[in-house]
Amino acid sequence: MLTSSQTVQRSVVFRFFLHGHIHKAETSLFRYDMNTNGRKLDRICAETFGAPVREWVPGYPLQYNLLKIEDNQLSVYTRRREEVNGAWKPDARWLQGAGKTPLDYYAIAL
Repeated sequence: MLTSSQTVQRSVVFRFFLHGHIHKAETSLFRYDMNTNGRKLDRICAETFGAPVREWVPGYPLQYNLLKIEDNQLSVYTRRREEVNGAWKPDARWLQGAGKTPLDYYAIAL
């Protein structure tokens, strides 16, 4: 886990990092440089894949990510399970704009 800004600054050769067991699916961006083509580091987060039922947080399903790297793009496909014995299914939570259907994946240019 990255714990300080110095650690992050030393990792400029990386384009993304994975963070799990946070009980909330999210993505965020750490920008080194504030210009348009500046260096950046994407954080890819997943919830808990196999947490025991006693650790489940109401309102947040179990989740995992499938990563697909093709050419210069990383696609992050999110999957969720909401019930103890439920099936895994696509997790369409990534909004595309007003009136548009959310997607079960998002893309990161590498």
